[in-house]
Amino acid sequence: MKLIELRRDIDRSLTVGDSYEKIERFLSERGLLYTFDYHQSRFRAGFDADFDTYDPDLSNVVVYTYVDSDRRFVRAEVERVYTLYMSPSI
Repeated sequence: MKLIELRRDIDRSLTVGDSYEKIERFLSERGLLYTFDYHQSRFRAGFDADFDTYDPDLSNVVVYTYVDSDRRFVRAEVERVYTLYMSPSI
């Protein structure tokens, strides 16, 4: 699965107003590990390398899924995350 395919999958599978449980099911079925941030009203999800359909091309992708005050789906954002690791100086 490529980034654009993931975006299309989200657009096909989740619609505004979908329940919190449906969002959790969607993320789990696609091998996404997630947490929920109550302060930002969003899920933050990334791919599980141990999941059957893991694709290394998506290893640095994060999916943010926002909900409203009733915890219903509002929108999702898919981003590639680039981090820089610096070893401690000796």
